[in-house]
Amino acid sequence: MDARLWNIGVKVQDVKAEAEYFVALGAVLRIHETLATPDGTFEYALLDFAGTRLFLTPVTVFDDRLAVPSPLGLTHAVFEVADVDAELERLVALGTEILIPPIEVSAALGTRRLAFCRSPGGLVFEVLQIRESLV
Repeated sequence: MDARLWNIGVKVQDVKAEAEYFVALGAVLRIHETLATPDGTFEYALLDFAGTRLFLTPVTVFDDRLAVPSPLGLTHAVFEVADVDAELERLVALGTEILIPPIEVSAALGTRRLAFCRSPGGLVFEVLQIRESLV
């Protein structure tokens, strides 16, 4: 897969408190918002920290697709790709399970096409195609 790490997903109890903690450690807060979607509202924060981005949220959008919801802590890696649909064809051929098929998302960070996947060994990850970047 021709990709680069875009961010690390982290499930936290209190987005605001956790973002403030990382800012005190030297992170830069890029966005903190509540996003309304057809599946409900989701609070998240995006921070630049230690050479990568952290995406903090109290709920992962794929938890209902898992046998057991993910615990607090690191939940998934996000890989930026040039073409989500082309990558998914290749990933499925390699035995990847699609947890959430490709969707378009518009938020304060811009517009993205993304899908959530699980490797045959159980690693959850997201493939992300940036359509418009506002950060």
